Amino acid sequence: GGLFQTWSIAGGRRVPLDRELPLTDSARDAFAVWDPQTEDPLLQCIPPGMPPTMGNPYPMQFSEQDDVIILRLEEFDNVRTIHLTPDNAERVPSPLGYSVGRWEDGALIVETTDIDYPYFNRVGVAQSEGVETFERFTVTDGGRRLDYELTITDPATLTEPVSWNTYFASDRGDVIRPYECNVERYVER
Repeated sequence: GGLFQTWSIAGGRRVPLDRELPLTDSARDAFAVWDPQTEDPLLQCIPPGMPPTMGNPYPMQFSEQDDVIILRLEEFDNVRTIHLTPDNAERVPSPLGYSVGRWEDGALIVETTDIDYPYFNRVGVAQSEGVETFERFTVTDGGRRLDYELTITDPATLTEPVSWNTYFASDRGDVIRPYECNVERYVER
């Protein structure tokens, strides 16, 4: 039970970060010329970074390992490492960033910086290297529900922070399977 099990999205299939966003002028200009046919990383089977990876419809699994929490995402076989004891020497920019976690009132709080991924969402809104995410994972309903909150701050892209929340369910018998990306998954039918 608790956080350390497999969870399936229940409260909405995708991060709705492709809605109308409080974009800066430069972000709006960059989005206007985005060409999904040539620039969409998913069409090249390039795994999404943070934050869009958290909006996928596939199961995810938390496990504990020494002083880190491993978050395995089935989509693209992405693996996030959440450091409970941060080490600044390990802070190397990467698509999933550097995540630092702490427990607060029974919830796992995760703050992620050093994100080196070009897009804020799955429809071409760019993000800067200054993007930061704040996440709260709260287990409720006797360990059967995981409430999730995500807040994204990026002063170069957003005129104000953007938040999203959903929930996940356990006990569905889901397992993390190998992803085996193919472009057909992402082509509109």
